[in-house]
Amino acid sequence: MNGRKSITDVPSPNLASKMPLGLILFGVPFLTVGIFVSGLAGARLSLYLRSVRFKPTTAVIESSALEASRSSRGATAYHEVATYRYRWDGHDYVGHQVGIENGGSSDSFHGDRHKILTEHQSSGEPMEVWVNPNQPAESILFREYTPNSMAVSAIGAVFAFAGAGVMLAGFSLWRRQRRRAADMERYPNQPWIYDGLTREGRIDSHSFGSAISLLMFGLFWSLFVFGMGAGFWSSGLWLAFIVIGFFGLIGVAMVGAGIYLFLVWFKYGNSTLVLDQLPIVPGHSFRATLNAHRSV
Repeated sequence: MNGRKSITDVPSPNLASKMPLGLILFGVPFLTVGIFVSGLAGARLSLYLRSVRFKPTTAVIESSALEASRSSRGATAYHEVATYRYRWDGHDYVGHQVGIENGGSSDSFHGDRHKILTEHQSSGEPMEVWVNPNQPAESILFREYTPNSMAVSAIGAVFAFAGAGVMLAGFSLWRRQRRRAADMERYPNQPWIYDGLTREGRIDSHSFGSAISLLMFGLFWSLFVFGMGAGFWSSGLWLAFIVIGFFGLIGVAMVGAGIYLFLVWFKYGNSTLVLDQLPIVPGHSFRATLNAHRSV
């Protein structure tokens, strides 16, 4: 033998070999969108947490408006703008920050805010404003953390978590394929080694680890998806609520599968199947021993 491989020895490209790259590329846009949305949600959350330490005073509303814009898909977004003047520690300041979120798709929510602003503006009655005592130029009129902001946080977390999970699955599959290719080269006449068995012929079952992984992932997924759905529900976005509900069923299914595997582990424990001989010849009988930590 001259050690050279013929063209028939070279594996042809197939779907399985391309699957890791496909998973990684599929997860990239989800992770990107998740990081971007999480950044927006993080800015809102940061403002809310800072505003907890703000001190109240009064402000005079000089101008206010509720601007509406329509996207190319026909969706309408509302944006609150206002100018107000307040006094802090003997100095006059002008503020423009209306709330943690100044815009969104709910006309009733932003319309109610705008009504409050216009009433104070027309009557000249001062309105409560929250001021950062360390930086008095920073202020905010409405400092509640709304369900819509919670929904944005949930959307970002779900997309980022899903994208990262798919990409990790792709990297894991790529590593397994490389390890299998190395085993095929190292043990060319022992296919059971790279087809799921060890050289000793052991097959290990780890129901407990699989159950915990499914339960944790399913609970995390359900928590954020249904949290996002609650935000859509409170905003009156019924179609979005129904669509996100189908994604929530994925989490419920994973939790159910995790519970099933946990019950299997509780009954049988982590078991090991040990074959008496390798290789196994097709058409011939063989013996194996099942080692279970609990009675079968």
